[in-house]
Parts: sequence; structure tokens; C-alpha cells
Amino acid sequence: MNQRYRQKSLINTGQALTEFALVLPLLLLIIFGIIEFARIFQAYMVIVNAARFGVRYGVTGEYDFSHCVDYDSDGSLCSGDSKNEEENYARLLSIYDVINQTSIGISRDDGAPAGQKGYFHYSVCSSNEPFQWDPTIGTCINGDTGFPEDDPGDPSLGTTRVMVGITFEHPLILPIISSISPTAHLRAERTGILEQFRVARVLGLPPDIAVPTAVPDTSTPSPSPTITNTPLPPTATNTAQPSSTPTNTPVPSCEVIQFGNLINFSGDRILFPISNTSNDYPATITNIAATWNGAWHDEVDFTPTDQYFESYGGLISFGVPDVQLSPGGASWTHDMTQQINPGVSGTINLNFTSSFTSRYLYYHAHDFNITISYQVADLVCPPVTRTGRFGPIVEVDPEPVNPINTPFFIQAQASDPDGSIDRVRFEIYDSSGEYIGYQNDYQWPYCIFGDSGGVCRTHTVGDYWPNSSIPISNDDYLIYIQARDNDPTQQYTRIIYAITVEFEPTLTPTITETPLPTQTPTRTATPAPATSTPTASITPIPTDTLIPPTITPSNTTLPGTPVPTLTPTTQEFTATPTRTPRPTNPGGG
Repeated sequence: MNQRYRQKSLINTGQALTEFALVLPLLLLIIFGIIEFARIFQAYMVIVNAARFGVRYGVTGEYDFSHCVDYDSDGSLCSGDSKNEEENYARLLSIYDVINQTSIGISRDDGAPAGQKGYFHYSVCSSNEPFQWDPTIGTCINGDTGFPEDDPGDPSLGTTRVMVGITFEHPLILPIISSISPTAHLRAERTGILEQFRVARVLGLPPDIAVPTAVPDTSTPSPSPTITNTPLPPTATNTAQPSSTPTNTPVPSCEVIQFGNLINFSGDRILFPISNTSNDYPATITNIAATWNGAWHDEVDFTPTDQYFESYGGLISFGVPDVQLSPGGASWTHDMTQQINPGVSGTINLNFTSSFTSRYLYYHAHDFNITISYQVADLVCPPVTRTGRFGPIVEVDPEPVNPINTPFFIQAQASDPDGSIDRVRFEIYDSSGEYIGYQNDYQWPYCIFGDSGGVCRTHTVGDYWPNSSIPISNDDYLIYIQARDNDPTQQYTRIIYAITVEFEPTLTPTITETPLPTQTPTRTATPAPATSTPTASITPIPTDTLIPPTITPSNTTLPGTPVPTLTPTTQEFTATPTRTPRPTNPGGG
């Protein structure tokens, strides 16, 4: 009975295990599906809130004063003749800050290209002309140039809407789904109406009643007889007019035209701020000459070829034949007649082909020099030359010994001659070119494995590369090291550093040395038989009653032979046969 019960219990147990094995994959799929959906929903809510907070901040007209740039070089920030332009630029960067601050909590990768895991992209656009929103790429486009360009809106141009769009490639972790699509494409867009912070709040009022200055003149015709007398005072007042006209027409001066430094903007143009502070005389641009020294600060991608300088824009509109930008540098000069009216400030734009740069600005504004020839009214002014800001400088220091066969670290030294460093990014690629890990470091020391108390951490074979599930192994690796500065329009520099991890040379000697100590004891044991005392102890064997007669004669009869010293082992047995007949000889004599 018990046996039959046990058999039935085993059958039930096996059936339960089979059913569990069949249900388990579906159960795990449901559980991980719930987790995956929760991750996607959480990431979507993060970018939705980031877009919402960006719009809420953008419509208020507020901005971080640290982002102000002196476009007109008048010594004031977000003030002066170019106040609106400077404030708009500061507002745009401040909206970026809000987006970045509210988008934490997602697996974003600022260095990932479009469509790849962690790709995070945001854009700010307005309803002002000529800006347009391209929903296919989630980017604001300048309709005049066709190039991407963000704009925070300007309510002084009329009722304005502003939009913030965010695109995020959310990485998936469920194996079945990630094998089909490694990312979930998420997009969030939010729109708001700008507050009227640059428009008078009293709207719709009729114009003021004009007070005509000609009223006294209408009364003067009545005393027509005294007309001959009335012109005299006007002549007297008219003689006083020269005193007012000289003060009203100041002498033209070249100093009324203010120039700023070059700004690397949007990756496809150089901005050259200019302002006419005069209220009386226009300025005329007669010639623009520019040079590019050919510098390209990226060792990963080669210097762009077949790229061109295309046109001038901004305050002037002047098309030119395309000027090719060769890696050895380029220069161009163009005569023109472009007028900057009194009180007008803005920028002269140098427009390049949109593919001149990739996503990052690997050419620096300091690589360009621009010389402008101009005049104020009829006064010819000396040419003015300007350049832009430096970009980052990055190198590996100290360099590890190559090939690497001990615990190691890689430290980058990054600096900006006229600013500071915002971030250093390490990207690791194996010998097959596979991207296997990365590290973003935002403060010195810039270490590939991070630091502890200002000292870089070390890793060895078997440890994992940063932000990766791939261990360090013996292989050849390329490390892409990218530095980004804190300039208003951030510039980049990227270098390649090659290492070889090779740990076998240090491991094999330790393996061969371990058997050596085990062999030496066996060798020390072999000398022990060399001691003749044990063999000499064999001599007590002659204590047998039969041997003493033969041993004593052998000692007496073989004193002259030196060989008996070797007899302890080999000649012991050969000597006894030869010694047995010798005692018979004396006995026979």
C-alpha cells in the first residue's frame, strides 16, 4: 500500500514539475514584460516632465545671467543695444539647463549617435519667422537656411508660441524584445504661449492727440500788415539754428562700430557680432576676408573633405561662389557694399555646408580669423580682425606601460586655454571594433575607472570595463577620449589612445616556479645515500661466525690496492669470491 502511494506521489510530482517547466517561460515573460513596460513608462514620463518644465520656464522670459554673452562688445551683458539678442541666447541655454536637470533617472548617453541606445536629443523652437519644426527628426529648422537652429521665441515680434521637443532611445533589457529592437523610440513635445514680457501690457489704446506745432503759425497770418516785421524774428531764430545743427550732426567716428569675437554656433556657421551705436550715420561693410588654419580636433573621424564656405548671412546677405575647405586650410576675401543702419546690432554669419561638422564641434572658433573693412558715412576706417575662443586640449598623462600586464588606470589631462572643462568622456573599443564601454567624468582627475579621493582607481584582467558587462581580457583596445569645454557654444576635442592588455608573461613564470621547490626536496634526498656510514654499517654483517676469518685476511692482503674504497656497494660481492681461495694458499704452504 505504501509502495503504491509512493508511486502515485512520484507521478504527481513529475507531472507538477512538467507543468511548471511548461508554464515557467510564460510566467517569466509576463514578469519581465511588466518590468520592461514599467521602465518604458518611467522613461517616457521623465522626458514628458522635462519637456513640460522646459516650456514652463521658457514662457516666463527668465534666464540664468551666467549664460549672457556680450554680442556687441559694449562691456555689458544682456544689456545695451543687443539686449534682446543676448537675452534670447541666455534664455535658450537656460531652457537647456532645465531640461538636463529634470531628465535625470533615465539611461541617457550624451555621446550616443542618433538611433543608438541612450541617444538623448532636445530642441527648442518658436513660431517666429523663419523657424519651423521638423517632426521626423524632432529638431527646429531655420527655414531660410534649411539648417537646424533652435529659437526660444521673442514676444516683441508678436504673439509667440514656444515648443520643447525631446527624443530618447530607451534601451530594452528583455532578451526576446531587445533582439528584435534594442531600443524603444520615445518622443515628447510640449508647447506654451510666451508671456508678454517685452510688450506693453496696456494694449488697444488709441493714439495720443497730437499737439501741432503749427498752431502759432495759424495765428500769425492775421496780422498781415506786420508780415514784414514777423520774418525778422524768424531770421534771428534762424541764425540761432546753426548753433543747433552743429550739435545735432556729430562728426563721424569709427569707434561707433563695435565688434565682438567669433562664436562657433550650431556646427555650421560662425557668428561675428557687430553693432552700430551711432544714431546718425550708417556703417558700410566694404570687404570681408577670412582664413581657416585647417585644424581639425578629432583623431577618430578624418578632416571633412569636399566641404565649402557657402554664403554670408545675418545682418548682411551676400552669396558667394563656394570656397572649398581643404585640410591644409582655406582663405577667402569678398568685396561688397553692405550697410548697417544706425542703432542696429546683430551678427554677420559665415555659413558652411551642414556636413562640415558632425554632431560635435571638432573645429574651434579660434581656428578662424576674420578681417572686416568698413567705413562710417564717408570716413574710411582701419580694418578690424577678430578670432574666436580656444577649444579643449586633452592628452593621456601619465601613460601606462604598454603592453599592460599589471593593474592599470588611464587618466586624461584636459584643459581649456580661455575657459574650463565641462566633461571628459572615455569610449572603449576592442580589437574587432566593437563598442564595449564608456565613462563620463565631470571633474578632475579624469579617470576611465573613476577615482577615490583624487586618485584614479585601477582595474585588472577579469574586472569589468566601466558601464559594461564585458570583462577586461588580453586584447588590443582603442580608447576614444573626448573633452568638452564650458564655452557658451560648447566645443570638443577627441583623441585616440591604443593599449594592449597582455597578462600571460607575468602569470607563466609563477606557474613554472612552483614545481621547482617540489623538485629540490627529492634532490636533497638523493645525497643521503652518498653517506658511507650506512654502507659501512654493513660491516657488522661479518660478525657472523663464518665471515671473520675471511675479512681479516682481506684487510691484510689488500692494503696496497686503492680500489677497496669503492667496494661498499659494487665490489662487495665480487671480492668475496676472489678472497675465498686466498686463505687456502697459506694453509698449503
